[in-house]
Amino acid sequence: RHVCSVAKGSYWFSTRLNHLGIKTDNLSLTRGALLHDYFLYDLHINDDSRPLHGFYHPIAALRNAKKVATLTKKEENIIRTHMWPLSLRHIPLCREAVIVCLFDKLCTIGEFFKVL
Repeated sequence: RHVCSVAKGSYWFSTRLNHLGIKTDNLSLTRGALLHDYFLYDLHINDDSRPLHGFYHPIAALRNAKKVATLTKKEENIIRTHMWPLSLRHIPLCREAVIVCLFDKLCTIGEFFKVL
């Protein structure tokens, strides 16, 4: 449900930007948003083979996404950087990555407070 909320919110915002003349790639944005948390493990189960989830899961999600889809560089950046600024080494390099990063946080906050 989380990735769908992030994808829907990101797409909604992206279309508003497009109407204002600020061009975005909605296909890459949507694909990146749907795959941004494709980490394939239960984050509630402690596993010493993984570092902290917040730092680790974007890389795991990107690795897993590459196994099931051919990704553009933009889509890779969206997935790899959605935890910015926690993952300081990986910076969003395009509008779409910034949008998904922001909506990931907004949706997480809404889920935490059971608003979404």
